[in-house]
Amino acid sequence: MTDKKTEPRKQFSTILADYLLKLRQIRKLSLADVASQTAMSSQAISLYERGKRIPSVKAMARLAWFYNVDEQTALKIRENAIIDTTRILGEDTPAAIKNEYVALTFKDSQITIDGEPLTADELAKATEYIKALRIKQNNASKK
Repeated sequence: MTDKKTEPRKQFSTILADYLLKLRQIRKLSLADVASQTAMSSQAISLYERGKRIPSVKAMARLAWFYNVDEQTALKIRENAIIDTTRILGEDTPAAIKNEYVALTFKDSQITIDGEPLTADELAKATEYIKALRIKQNNASKK
């Protein structure tokens, strides 16, 4: 049996990490400079730049604004990092990234019931229901 603590942690995709690091280095800014101007911690920015964490959509939009780059381009790079991370980590992909991957995969397709597409409200309610079911299943399996 392998001890998870001794296994090296797999790295997230570096697509976004490299992009963010390059944006900061080109401008000759420190982590503290970026942190003070974006209301983020320098630790969070460091994690993003080292590929240890993927920023939220809101954080990515804030960074795009700060670096004065096209927000849609920055968000597309973030999406590509999520897709690539899922490919790299496979079953070890954290749940939050898996969920975003699924959302990205289905964002242009419509889910239908009885031939009628779900409304945004119906889809949100279905998502919340599924999350509640998963929590119930996880709690039941822990017992």
